[in-house]
Amino acid sequence: MALVMPAFTHAQGCSLCKDSTAGSAPIVRQSLRRAILILGLPAAGIFIGILVLARRIKPREAPEPTSQL
Repeated sequence: MALVMPAFTHAQGCSLCKDSTAGSAPIVRQSLRRAILILGLPAAGIFIGILVLARRIKPREAPEPTSQL
């Protein structure tokens, strides 16, 4: 999704990353922006996988009480 919407990709990064790359060459800054996206893909995949798995697992049904007459 971030690759499709390039406007959002420019707003990424923490302040520490910004401060450490402020004096770097433009190609280094561009490479770090891409690296952040690439490192975010496995995290997003794991998150989506957990959501899919949680949706497939049905909750256990409580056993129906039997009357002891």
